[in-house]
Amino acid sequence: LQDPRVNIFASFPTSDFRYVRKAIVRAILGTDMAVHNDTIDALVSRFQPLPTATTPVKSPPLHHPTLASSVSSSASTSSGDSTGSLPPAIWESPDVVPFPPSSPPPPWRVFENSEDDRLFLVKAIVHAADLSAQVFPKHIALKWSNMIAKEFAYQALMESAEGLPVTHQHVDDPLLMVESQHFFAARLVAPLWVALVQFFPQLHHCMTNLHANIAHYEVEIRRLQAFGTACQKAHADSNDKAPVLPAPTNEGQAVPGINKNTPAKFNSFRIRAASNTTPLLTPSPTSLSPLSISPRKSHHQLLHISTTSEDDYTANNVITLE
Repeated sequence: LQDPRVNIFASFPTSDFRYVRKAIVRAILGTDMAVHNDTIDALVSRFQPLPTATTPVKSPPLHHPTLASSVSSSASTSSGDSTGSLPPAIWESPDVVPFPPSSPPPPWRVFENSEDDRLFLVKAIVHAADLSAQVFPKHIALKWSNMIAKEFAYQALMESAEGLPVTHQHVDDPLLMVESQHFFAARLVAPLWVALVQFFPQLHHCMTNLHANIAHYEVEIRRLQAFGTACQKAHADSNDKAPVLPAPTNEGQAVPGINKNTPAKFNSFRIRAASNTTPLLTPSPTSLSPLSISPRKSHHQLLHISTTSEDDYTANNVITLE
């Protein structure tokens, strides 16, 4: 904004420029997950519509575990008792209604009291948009989930190349991937969207999508847990023929990564490709484009990425570090 050649607000009066800049800065800072719970608390306590006689509404929980604690808890679940019960989604609690009352007060009536109220609404909307991947239909939500898995794999390879502690050790554990996505959708995304949709009933379909995606992850977790139980039983029985996880045939089933393999494969969800269209990602490892990943040129290490394709599905992103 200090460069007049690109400052699109250059013609604004000083007072308007300051207001717009303040709104942008607050919206950006509001995407920090460190203030996620504070945003939910503020939505619930300051702006939640009053219950009606026919549609009682109660607040979603005001305090939520962090994503980091979820990852550690998911890791312990996947490496320990694989038959543990799943935590209920937020709307499965009998005293929480996921959809707003039939006649909530319009947002402009609620947020017109002060400048801070209006700026807070902007911040809350931008934060919800930043966490919106799982409120899309399943085929879109799964693509975002795969991008997260790919990001974790990139990070693990880059940290390994730099000799740093590897943050995501289990890029080949599909159960951990699904549990992490379930936690993120049910425990971080849902409380925020439940609170925000109170004022925007036009977004009901987003809650429907979110509910369906969480239910899908729960089904997939139980499928992988059942396989883990079968593996444990075979090991206890000293059975040489250990169970093999069946190849995924349905959209959204987890595809295990292969960490100790060249090229390495990381976890992904099976995604049905649109018929008669070009695959979303490069279909063959033969057409790879190397990307330098190390700021230290002495490493001379390259990162390659591709994806394999099966039938009308795309799955199994591939990463190679040479």
